[in-house]
Amino acid sequence: MSINWDDLVKDADLSGGGGGGAREPLPIGDYPLKVIEVTEKTTSTGKTMFSVKTEVQEGTYKGQWVWDNLTISPESPKAMGFFFRKMAALGLPKEFFAAKPATSQVTQAMQNRSFIGTVKQETYQGTVRNKIDAYSPAGGGAGPAFQAAPGAPAAPPVPQTAAAPVAPPAPAPAQPPVQAPQQGSQIGNPGPSQIGQTPPAPAADPWSNNSAPAVGEAWPAQGQEASGNFAPPPPPPF
Repeated sequence: MSINWDDLVKDADLSGGGGGGAREPLPIGDYPLKVIEVTEKTTSTGKTMFSVKTEVQEGTYKGQWVWDNLTISPESPKAMGFFFRKMAALGLPKEFFAAKPATSQVTQAMQNRSFIGTVKQETYQGTVRNKIDAYSPAGGGAGPAFQAAPGAPAAPPVPQTAAAPVAPPAPAPAQPPVQAPQQGSQIGNPGPSQIGQTPPAPAADPWSNNSAPAVGEAWPAQGQEASGNFAPPPPPPF
């Protein structure tokens, strides 16, 4: 089998992890990175490992490469916590893995994902190299929307329930105005101003012969003619 040595030399980390040829390692800090290559490998202990090659997207070190290895370690919940948090920052949350994707589908889904990488330096066999210590979503949000593995069932949309219209309150029935009763206006219920007073005598009827005498006058004697109720005048003296 022929080997393309030119490509291998170009991609080799000759500076011990600096990336992009014989460049110096990146200073410690956060960098906007993009996954440009993912290779599935098997470790010496038989574990599945994703070898990730990333590239700085902007700034002084734009174009420089940084590598990372994401190993699946089922026996270590802590190690798997690091693995799934990094995947979530790439936009592949637990819902993606709930579809049980194959490792080849995970490799394909990681391609061209952008994120913020916290880059540190470590010394290995006397050589300083970079290490991506943590992944954060690009832009500080929840990361790019993940793409489900081929054949994975799509999550059903959440139904939107329309709010029931609220009926306006019914207007209060109109009440008739309440009028205060006038004093002494009801029969048998004298007003306060009439209490203790003698009711006025009914007015005399000038056309009746049975009118009561005025105060201080005597009633006519029995047998007196009632026509006009007065005595004739005495005769003149002549």
